[in-house]
Amino acid sequence: MEPRERDRRRESPLPASLRAHLEDDADETATVGSLLAAAEESLARCAGKRAPDREMAFELLAVDVRVTRACQRALAEGGGAAALGAIASRIANLAGTGESAPS
Repeated sequence: MEPRERDRRRESPLPASLRAHLEDDADETATVGSLLAAAEESLARCAGKRAPDREMAFELLAVDVRVTRACQRALAEGGGAAALGAIASRIANLAGTGESAPS
């Protein structure tokens, strides 16, 4: 692959189906709690699927983005390591139970 072609591919926009997963929480006013709740809902949808598919891959990428944004927001609010630990515990508990954690 030529360098220009590789660069063009890197700059291509997100697929519409992935973008749709991220539009609801893209605004800067999203809170740590709302981002984590959205991530939990996505994880629950993935857990309910029988076979992985492209849609599940996009859903999991959306989970990653939402958790990352929640971590960034928590740090920006001065939460430090304790806030990051709480986020990690919340996601880990959800992954272990397959149920949504309370917001």
